[in-house]
Amino acid sequence: MGAARISNTGLAMLLALIAVAFTVGVGPPASADGGACPAQVAALNETLAKIDEHNSRGSPGGVGPPSVVGPYNREADQLDAEKAAELGQLRACMAVVDKLRANGPPPKPLPRDAAENIQSAKSRLPAGWAAPTPLPVLGTRITVPPSSPIKPLWDVINKLKSPEYPYPDVPLQG
Repeated sequence: MGAARISNTGLAMLLALIAVAFTVGVGPPASADGGACPAQVAALNETLAKIDEHNSRGSPGGVGPPSVVGPYNREADQLDAEKAAELGQLRACMAVVDKLRANGPPPKPLPRDAAENIQSAKSRLPAGWAAPTPLPVLGTRITVPPSSPIKPLWDVINKLKSPEYPYPDVPLQG
């Protein structure tokens, strides 16, 4: 539900009630869960709490003097804009998550020692190092010469087995 507003006339109050009725159905996507997009869910929940607090400060009957109505309604507009932006961000995150879930299982994280070995080997590369062009090829395979600065990194990666080995028979993206 959007932030409530105070109006000076019955017509404006009726229009506000209609607007609130239309925003009641606008909520987070049905597939949203805190595990998939925790930052977006937390931001939306924080804004919804601000809206609840804002609405609890409303005048009885929804009528008040212009000096109170103006700032209260501007705050309601701001909160509604924040909610709309956060819903958009949550929907975008969930679209990405849904696409990833539809195209196979998420990869398992690397073992800690493997990740540390990769980072250590990467840190030993000379600053600004770039792969040679064209890449050295032996038959149909790219090779890494023993004298290459990237050879230690290649060795670490080459020793890893796929965490999903054997990889399940699923369609891959692209």
